[in-house]
Amino acid sequence: MHGRVSFRLTRVLLGATWIGLAAVAGCGGGGDAGGTGEDGPTSGREVPATLGKQLAEANRISSIEGDIKQEQARFVELARQYEQKTGQKLQGIELSPDQQKMLQDMLQQEKDVSYSGLIQDILDRQKKIDDLEGQIDKLKGSLPKPLVVQKGETHYKIALRWLTEEKGLSKQDAEKLIKRAMLSDHLAQGHEVWNFYEDGVFASAVTQGSARISPYLLNLSYERKITSQRDDAVARADQLAAEMDVLTAQRDQLQSDIVRLEDQRAQLQVERDQYAQRTTELETFTASTRYYIDTKRNLKEAEILEGQKLVNTRPELFDRSLDLRNENRIVVRASDHDLKKVSDATILPNQLFLKKRDYTVEVSADKQRLTIDLANADKFTNASFVVLVK
Repeated sequence: MHGRVSFRLTRVLLGATWIGLAAVAGCGGGGDAGGTGEDGPTSGREVPATLGKQLAEANRISSIEGDIKQEQARFVELARQYEQKTGQKLQGIELSPDQQKMLQDMLQQEKDVSYSGLIQDILDRQKKIDDLEGQIDKLKGSLPKPLVVQKGETHYKIALRWLTEEKGLSKQDAEKLIKRAMLSDHLAQGHEVWNFYEDGVFASAVTQGSARISPYLLNLSYERKITSQRDDAVARADQLAAEMDVLTAQRDQLQSDIVRLEDQRAQLQVERDQYAQRTTELETFTASTRYYIDTKRNLKEAEILEGQKLVNTRPELFDRSLDLRNENRIVVRASDHDLKKVSDATILPNQLFLKKRDYTVEVSADKQRLTIDLANADKFTNASFVVLVK
């Protein structure tokens, strides 16, 4: 059994590091180490020594990152002094290899004590930065590889993905650990997330990495923003109270306007539906053909036909229609016209509609029905005609 360290900690900020620590009874290899229930915080659970050491090293990385930032700030100030003395500018927050060589050569030749002291300070500062970066590299070499935060990622999603994909935990067990760990609310692109899991104990630390702001300062800035917003809200309370009466009157007016606009909208809806219906009817009318069917004798008695010539083509005569977008056949039954049989049909005026070219007629074998196929649909579209049944 590895050595263990007792803990009761769920979230802690150390320097610039954010550390979340949690254990779940019965999760992973740790077994049931006591707790207050499935959803309550664990207490009395011991942290494996290896995991505790890794956490300490992750925190050490963050501490060194802070030291590097301080050394870089001092370097920038020394570089400013160097530029004032020489008129030459040292780019960046660290020396490039060429800059280091140039300054070392200048130091060997310089006799001015104050000037050489400045150059030596710059070189010493760079050596301190290099040493600190070397310490970070060494610490990282002893730890599992961190996950670099990408744009839009959250601590929760990173931890959940790592516990389920890398450690094989079920989503349910992983979420229990994450809930207790109280992970960082805010991450920046470039932060490094260090995840550790051993014997049912999960820990996650966030260090600055390549981000411009440390996890601690990022979360602190959000807290300060919230505090500032709260103070502003309190300061405006009296002003808001004074504005309330005006807003109430405006609200009442708006509600009245809304009722009026709703009535207008309803009316416009009715008009739109009526317009849509008329448009549909017009489209159907335009795409349809209208016709009247009867026998020659009935057509003559109704003074619709004289010889082979139509003499009455008033619109109300054509009481049937066919939407040629969907159908182009007319079926005529003998029984519909008190005929014992049908043998043929002609479309009038026959000077306009030519049989076998514009339409064809097919008679059933029992001569009880005939079908007129309007072959030239374009010619019949939006036209009117009479079908003379024989």
